[in-house]
Amino acid sequence: MNKASCSTVIRSVRVLPIVIASLVFSAGMPALAQSSYQYENSIVYQKYKIDTSSDEDYDNWGIALAGATYFAQVDTTRGPLAEAAFLNRASGVNLVYSRTETDNSWTYQDEDFRTEARTDAAVLNINYYVPETIFYVSLGVAADKSKYSSSITRDGTRSAHRYNGEWDYQGLATLGVTPLNNLLIWSNFYEGQDVGDHWNLNGKYVWLFQGERALNIELGYEQEDEDDEKITRNTISTDYYFNKSFSVGLAYHLSAFEYIDDQESSEIRARKFFGESVSVQASYTEMDDEQMVLIGGSYRF
Repeated sequence: MNKASCSTVIRSVRVLPIVIASLVFSAGMPALAQSSYQYENSIVYQKYKIDTSSDEDYDNWGIALAGATYFAQVDTTRGPLAEAAFLNRASGVNLVYSRTETDNSWTYQDEDFRTEARTDAAVLNINYYVPETIFYVSLGVAADKSKYSSSITRDGTRSAHRYNGEWDYQGLATLGVTPLNNLLIWSNFYEGQDVGDHWNLNGKYVWLFQGERALNIELGYEQEDEDDEKITRNTISTDYYFNKSFSVGLAYHLSAFEYIDDQESSEIRARKFFGESVSVQASYTEMDDEQMVLIGGSYRF
């Protein structure tokens, strides 16, 4: 799910309880007959946990709000509800805002250390399937701002340092093709990218079985040559749809480095729709020395 001045942050925080209440209220309503939608709002909360020593306290969490507006009604009669926009080749605008906060404190040789960090980020993009062709293009901009503070307390005396970052902006683009129904192959680009040193290729295919069952498969490969070190990243994920409204999925990511140990992560996830408007989702991700739990919901209309 993706992330402006202090007033914007305050407005976003105030909106969160309203969004949550709307999702809960909608989930309790009778399912309305609906075979299309044009807007979708989502919220997710994620909590990180790492293995720490007995004298260390670590807290890391994040929240994201997302909104999608499509240029035309998205038909939900074909395939899983979660894949409706993809199966319809639906063009539209997406906006994602997120905030992550980390608070870490520990003691070493009678000294107390503490670090705090906060990152706000946003991504705005336009996704467009060119009519009567196999081409897909997305243009957008990403912005992020980080704040950081650290302190050391020694013999009752505290010294602190603080860094207030500025907003950093970067242009984004995606180019893709849809050579077959339910298949998209694409590559992502960013402002300032040297394609010779940093490139990627991704694919997504939704296989529709008889009845309401379906299978979503996504693959990603990225290669980066940085400071004479070659880095490759491989991702594979799949979601099995038992019916139009319920799926369980798995994902695996591997980052391979030349001079340091490889990094990998595994994820298990599930999503359930109640009617055709409200959905909830949850996932658990296991990383090398960190775990993440995510819960969220969305509302379509």
